[in-house]
Amino acid sequence: MRQGCFWEKFISLPQVLTVLWMSIGLVTPYSLFGQNFFAADKLALNTPPSKTASIKILSDYLCAGQPDETHKIRALYAWVTLNIAYLDSSNEGELWATPEHVMRQAPEKVLQNRTAVCQGFANLFCALVTTAGLPCEVVTGLVKNANGAVEQVGHAWAAARVDGEWRLFDPTWGVPPPGISRWTVVDQYFMANPETFIFQHLPDDPVWQLLENPVSERQFREFSESDILAFLTQESTGEFKFKDTLIAWYSMDPVTRILASEGRILSFNGSNERVVYGLGQNYWGLFLELRGLLDSLTDEAILADTLELDTVWFASQITLMEQYHARARVLFGQLESPERIEKSAKFYSPEDVAALLQKIKGDMRTGIFEHLLHQMPEEVLTREQIAQLRYQASLAEQSFSFADQELDCVKMASSCFEVSHNRSLLAIQLAQRQVRFAQSLVDDNSSAKNLKTITLYLDEAGSYYLQAIADCEQMRRRTPKFEFVEERRVTARQGLLSVRSCELRAGRTALSPEAEAVLSAQKLPIKRAERLVEKMSRIAQSINDLMDTLKILAPDLGNEFVAIGLFNQQLENFALQFNLANLYFRLTLNEYEIARSANTLVNQRAQIRKGGNRGIRALTEASTSLDYLEDSGRLPASSISQKKLQINKLSKNLNAFLKDL
Repeated sequence: MRQGCFWEKFISLPQVLTVLWMSIGLVTPYSLFGQNFFAADKLALNTPPSKTASIKILSDYLCAGQPDETHKIRALYAWVTLNIAYLDSSNEGELWATPEHVMRQAPEKVLQNRTAVCQGFANLFCALVTTAGLPCEVVTGLVKNANGAVEQVGHAWAAARVDGEWRLFDPTWGVPPPGISRWTVVDQYFMANPETFIFQHLPDDPVWQLLENPVSERQFREFSESDILAFLTQESTGEFKFKDTLIAWYSMDPVTRILASEGRILSFNGSNERVVYGLGQNYWGLFLELRGLLDSLTDEAILADTLELDTVWFASQITLMEQYHARARVLFGQLESPERIEKSAKFYSPEDVAALLQKIKGDMRTGIFEHLLHQMPEEVLTREQIAQLRYQASLAEQSFSFADQELDCVKMASSCFEVSHNRSLLAIQLAQRQVRFAQSLVDDNSSAKNLKTITLYLDEAGSYYLQAIADCEQMRRRTPKFEFVEERRVTARQGLLSVRSCELRAGRTALSPEAEAVLSAQKLPIKRAERLVEKMSRIAQSINDLMDTLKILAPDLGNEFVAIGLFNQQLENFALQFNLANLYFRLTLNEYEIARSANTLVNQRAQIRKGGNRGIRALTEASTSLDYLEDSGRLPASSISQKKLQINKLSKNLNAFLKDL
């Protein structure tokens, strides 16, 4: 027997005759109520692969041109029964055994894999039907085997409203059985008669019997078909009007509808532990279905710039997920069977759910961040725009941090991967904008007055890049391996070097106004000049260290990135070394004047020459950087010529002074 759903048919004499008659042709031309379904069945049989790319594409294709709702639903039923194979990989003896099993039976997965158990058959069928605009519900319950015994394993089928009437379908049992063509559509479980369908199918919720006199589980188990038929022909007491119940039920909101269904099920079958367990699984399925919806929305928001997430609605759906989970736990808490208790323990714990919901909140904030970002100009952002992005990033980080610490990565490996994926994406993009903004402040020659602001943005950007690198390391340790992870890791490492480059440039340009003031002063402020030399020398050393790092990391970070980085540092080094050479020269001249006035020139000559030689070395460094800039071809020739004239003039004056000394 197949686990997960009962599939074997009860073969009666009329069914044997049906099988023999159906074996005549590939597709049944005439069937239910004498209607001709040949065209609908043929369309389903010959559906091109391109029309099965999604549930909507497939539903639209099969329903296009059909004369009425009956023919639409026939084409959908035919496609499912002819194209989906029964395969249970859960190794479980209960319907919806684990969260992973639930996900495998999701409509999109069934369409993709072309395999399912009864739950997947019903899920896909209803997804196609509802896409076509017809109400459809997945029904769970018990079935009888060929010997008339009630199976312990649950089963799932469907009910749909066609031309104003609710009808019953079992697409799993509608798969052509042995003895007839694999490509023949089975009519027996298409729009089945409720009065005979009840012989083999007992839904947990009595409303889906579609009978005025619902059959109890005791009757289903103990009565013969003739006894059940006799019971159904009795005059209705009027206590149960399924049509009125369904009309009222469909006017309810989804949550109230679920609670109403649960009330009927427990009232009709509340002492049955299988039913209680099934209800818990139903809530769990709703939890996972809603999770899938929210995941798909956040994925779309992150990948596309057109979807704006509604945070109020999103929060309400997260609350609904919490309610679904809480109700499932209450129902599971009523179990007494050790086997079912063990199986219920495989579902997420409250701690798992708390972490998962925080992860979803983080995804939502990442989606909002992406939408905001793509509404902003690609060039430099304003402080206000960056503040908006930082706010969303901080909310996302709060949620991701909680999820990162609490998620069980053995049980929810994909969720752990997505935390690292989305957080690193957000971190890199925000860091890039902050570095760009800091660079704009430097370019505006406002480093001196905005150095604290620049430092703040760059420090934060560095932290974001480090977080992204840490997340990439986490993703690298998980399987499967994705190429984008290494690319993102390289981007983050490049970003860290860009932060350092901007820091050095900001530091150098922040000193430029003071250097100009010192050098243009009629009387040199010696202490200020000496402090400037110390600061500039430290920056110069850092620039050289950064250039060495870039050369070492060239194989990992890419030659183009390194070439641009070296060009920028050589440009900074030229400006810095030229100013240092000027400062050394002015300090040397000042020292010379003091020694001459004090008649100590003889004793001070060596020290004075030492200061002049420092100026020569600084000019040599500036010339080397200028040669690199010229060879790169990235600077206009006029700019190179002007800088050479500046170096030559200072070099001539400094060498002349040392010669005279």
